[in-house]
Amino acid sequence: MSTATLQLGLNLPRLNAGELTFILEWAASRVEKFPCFAAWLATLAAGELARRQTPGAEAGTVALPDLRGVEAADFLMASFSLARQPLTESLAVFIDDVHTKIVCDVAGFLEWTAE
Repeated sequence: MSTATLQLGLNLPRLNAGELTFILEWAASRVEKFPCFAAWLATLAAGELARRQTPGAEAGTVALPDLRGVEAADFLMASFSLARQPLTESLAVFIDDVHTKIVCDVAGFLEWTAE
């Protein structure tokens, strides 16, 4: 297994400013319980809001950090929790995609360590 980050095929521009603000507020309210995921998600949403203020700026690629140990557990539990919140349709699709990618990355790591 490669130790490179997992590239996500996520499209943040589909989320409106209210949905990005919801992400920022959710992350701020969960930073003590899920510090790794909350910080990553808040950075992602804040970066997208800032990008939209820059004329001509295009969305970049979203990537997960290298998830191992405590970070992996933090990301798994937090993304599972967020996916169960009442969400708009586009936000639910985005969060479900994030959670699926996290599960796959962690499963791949566990498979690699079992070899």
